[in-house]
Amino acid sequence: MRYRRTIVLFIATVTFATTVESQAQVSLYPQVSAETNAMGGAGVSFVSDNALATIANPAELGLFSLHGVLSASYMPDVPAQLNAFAVEGGTTLNRYWRALPLKFSVGVGYSNLDYSYPEPGENLTGNLQTDGTDAVTFALGVDCTVRLGFGYTLKWVNTKGVDAYYNSTYAPDWGAMLQVPITRLVSQTNRHLVGFASNVSPLFNLTFGYSERNVANYMPYGYAILPREGDLGWNFELGLEKLVAGHRWKLLSFFWLRQADSPLASAVGRTRIYNRGLGKVQLYNNLLEGRPTGDVSIEKGWQIQLGQFIYFRGGSATGALVSTYKTSGWGVALDGLVKTLVFLHLINFETGIVKFALDHVDLRFDYSSNPQQMIGIGRTNWYGTGGEGFESVTLVLR
Repeated sequence: MRYRRTIVLFIATVTFATTVESQAQVSLYPQVSAETNAMGGAGVSFVSDNALATIANPAELGLFSLHGVLSASYMPDVPAQLNAFAVEGGTTLNRYWRALPLKFSVGVGYSNLDYSYPEPGENLTGNLQTDGTDAVTFALGVDCTVRLGFGYTLKWVNTKGVDAYYNSTYAPDWGAMLQVPITRLVSQTNRHLVGFASNVSPLFNLTFGYSERNVANYMPYGYAILPREGDLGWNFELGLEKLVAGHRWKLLSFFWLRQADSPLASAVGRTRIYNRGLGKVQLYNNLLEGRPTGDVSIEKGWQIQLGQFIYFRGGSATGALVSTYKTSGWGVALDGLVKTLVFLHLINFETGIVKFALDHVDLRFDYSSNPQQMIGIGRTNWYGTGGEGFESVTLVLR
């Protein structure tokens, strides 16, 4: 049987610096995706079909649109009073313009987050203030052996106080991602796929991601100033894959990621001072050595997956303004389960429902435990108690 080219599909994200410089500056990004939440919050470079991952980096949608048609994710109300929903769709432009020299795709998505948290002096059973976001994301994907994703999010941040106070602020985000399939590049150079016996091929991929949040010049939010923040991260994936019923199947893989979160602006009264470029990120100290510097925090995470069916995750976060904490989690996926059963000859891949599932459907459940998961945002900051669990369900159509 002929070898198939290895194509990257991985890992990406964090969207959130867990710290608040003062009561005059708030963070709007809990680690919404349960995948990211389980890996220390490091998700800006974690490629995922979870529609909630686009909140971490809008470029996620660009990469999803290269192969996916629709993704819908939901995080139900949890002990932290967080409710999140996201849906996104994509299509390749090549199906309409076959003369295009490369594979291009476009995508659009919508996400809604609502946080409920108590006013000062009250608990979760008392009067709650509600904060949240409504966001629309537009994205572009390009596949030229390496994969590029670009995304821009039109986001409105809303707060509703128990005293009927209401405020809405426009605070857009943008991001970029780059996937480099090392094995695929080497195979193309040698003009044949690197592989082992029994159609098993090695897998080695690198992914880089960057995103900026709240990039409007001046963003009053209630009694606070929204933080303009940037996340820069990278990861690598090592594993083995083979073909199962004409579909790529990762038998085993391990990936490790690291991310640096930096403020891009600081508030002095009602004046903002902006940092150019990557803000205060130091490439060697922060991303290679993994050492926090100044008010730059570091998130690290890892994932081990078996048969694209069972996933185990862990991570940590640390920084001068962040109390060091560890995270963990797990996940299961229908797509990997079906491929595993086909590989073990327990089901027939030519059966109609099995073939449809292999070609078009994936259903995922992810769980995470993060002792620093944020409950609410706004004039007062509340955090969950250690060990709280967060779950998300994702349906993907290809």
